[in-house]
Amino acid sequence: MVKDEIHLIIFATLMGACIWNILTWYLGLPTSSSHALIGSLVGSTLVKIGHKALIWKGIAKAATFIVISLVLGLFKVY
Repeated sequence: MVKDEIHLIIFATLMGACIWNILTWYLGLPTSSSHALIGSLVGSTLVKIGHKALIWKGIAKAATFIVISLVLGLFKVY
């Protein structure tokens, strides 16, 4: 992989997460920047390199804790 491709993936990741955070802030929706970053990183990697570049066990682990944090947050509110 060329160094410029890595820079493009990082740039797309940060832009996607920033745009998502600004959009949800503007609409008054709750959001998580870390979740936006993970989703943006997965998406930009899929588009630029493909599914073979992703480590699915790591993504599954992160997704599991995203769901756990949402459920724990829900119970903490009530």
